[in-house]
Amino acid sequence: MTRSLPAALPAAAAVAVFLLLFVVPVVGFYALALEGEGVTVLIAEAERAIVSGRLGRIAGFTVGQAALSALISVAVALPGAYLLATFAFPGRRAVYSFTLLPFVLPSIIVVIAMISFFGRGGLLNQLFGTQLGYVYSFAGIIAAHVFYNFSLALRILTSGFQSIDRRYIEAAASLGDGRLGRMRRVVAPLLTPTIITSFLLVFVFCFLSFGVVLVFGGVQYETFEVRIYSDIHIRLNFVSAALYAAVQLLMTGLLFLFGGRVIARRTSARAEIEEPTRRLAAAPALVRGAAVAYGGTVGLFLLGPLGSMLYRSLTAGGRLDLTAYAALFGGETTRNVESILRASLPQVIGQSILLAFLSGTLTFLLAVALAWSLRRGAQRPGAGPWSTAGRSAVETLVQLPLGVSLVTVALGVRMLYAGRLPLPAMVVGTQVVATMPLVFRIVSTEMNRLRESYVEGARSLGAGTPRIVREIALPVLRRGLLNAYAYSLAFPFADLTAVLTVGRGEIATFPVAIYRLIGFRSFDLALALSGLYLLICFLLFLWIDRTSLSRNPAAAGSLPTATGAAATTAGESLRTAGDDRAATGAAAAGSVRAAAHDEPTGRDEAAGNAGGARRDKAAGCSTLAHEPTQRTRRRLW
Repeated sequence: MTRSLPAALPAAAAVAVFLLLFVVPVVGFYALALEGEGVTVLIAEAERAIVSGRLGRIAGFTVGQAALSALISVAVALPGAYLLATFAFPGRRAVYSFTLLPFVLPSIIVVIAMISFFGRGGLLNQLFGTQLGYVYSFAGIIAAHVFYNFSLALRILTSGFQSIDRRYIEAAASLGDGRLGRMRRVVAPLLTPTIITSFLLVFVFCFLSFGVVLVFGGVQYETFEVRIYSDIHIRLNFVSAALYAAVQLLMTGLLFLFGGRVIARRTSARAEIEEPTRRLAAAPALVRGAAVAYGGTVGLFLLGPLGSMLYRSLTAGGRLDLTAYAALFGGETTRNVESILRASLPQVIGQSILLAFLSGTLTFLLAVALAWSLRRGAQRPGAGPWSTAGRSAVETLVQLPLGVSLVTVALGVRMLYAGRLPLPAMVVGTQVVATMPLVFRIVSTEMNRLRESYVEGARSLGAGTPRIVREIALPVLRRGLLNAYAYSLAFPFADLTAVLTVGRGEIATFPVAIYRLIGFRSFDLALALSGLYLLICFLLFLWIDRTSLSRNPAAAGSLPTATGAAATTAGESLRTAGDDRAATGAAAAGSVRAAAHDEPTGRDEAAGNAGGARRDKAAGCSTLAHEPTQRTRRRLW
């Protein structure tokens, strides 16, 4: 027990910080809303909402738009995931990296991009001479959600395709199954958990959508998030906001519970991720044509709004015009941009980068401390406080912000800590809560890549903890951890809700500045500032792309494995327990390299090797090929 105490200290500190930043503010919000006669008022408010049908309408619309958005996102992403996981082609890695850009854009920039391309005066109507205005409708909400979440579904599904053991497909082919038969009887069952995971995760993000619904839905369409915001900031009805926040929390909790059980029940052993070797140029003409048509359509849908936004920011009347950019840097006297933004442009850039750095660094350090402590504590004899139930409880706590309104958390932070903490500290704390679930899952999965036999082999040779971290853990985990850190910076950089709700306009970041320019009807300046934001995001994703590269020169054309793992682990946040794949190889094989060679691989386990027998891929294929036909079919089906 005394040996497990040091391993528990970093995790205990991380949990304590998370409790102060998340649990206490949420409880404080409900306590403030229900103080005095609040409980009686809440019951009366619930009765009115149910009798009038308002609660049912809001719940129905929230669930309906989220389900439809998730369904379309997954359906559109499936062909692309298959192409990325199956074929190698020039620019494949760049395409894979770029697709995540819409996912981390602020909602206000997505609104601007969609309006500049699909709006009544948008580029699409100008090109075809039409007057389509569907963007300000239910269809516009769905289109914006698909634009946001398509890339997330694409990455999760691509990783799922890649993790299917190719030997199952080869064995089915050797037994006479055609392409469609293999897809239906082998690939589809193995891919089902990944499809469910991606659907549920996209559903949650759309379920909690705020900015898109607020702008495109107006007063006609109302989700839980929009209703909570309206009750607090417009109607000043905290009791009603608490009612809808509680119903939202209950529904998301049931979703996580149901989704986690479905995924856990249907998940099977997975092989190590394999990069495709088939060249798209060598595929049949029908496949190449379908790939080109699909890529062109999806590329137009993703690049059209962003390209239109950049085009309109750089032109006026069809000619190059940098007046808006000059105005941002003080080159125009007719408009006082600094008074609109309540800060100079260098201050906006500096505050955005500083807040993202502080929030991202704190989130990353907490995630690393918690993941490392849980991993080390679970491997101790007896596990002590890190029993299965204890680890599940901690991991569930960290994932809870996915199901809680960020507006509720932000208000709770401001109510409890205003006057006690500096304003930037409150904003950083709220952003840490919002970013922690995804970053923790990325880091936790990366930690599982460090096999315990490496560590034990080094210890048997006399290496201490600092040297193990420096010479073993960091070389193995460096790229994945850098990737996680990049994500932890990207999300607070795009945050609007926490800065507006907690900061109340006193801190000007990129999203807040764009929001103010739109409010002052300076749409050209908003477009120019959005262009600068996209440039910084592009540089950030170049970093993600570089840190995700394989060290193997032969794999230079492969997908970023750490980035793919990040998308996959996002779906794993729906589970309450992590995936423990620590190997049970030799305790100490004389050296770390020897221990690594003795490790049973994920492919061996997927092929059904018993007792940890160590076989290479060729031996596994031979075993499958020589098994009796009936037994092989039973395994495949």
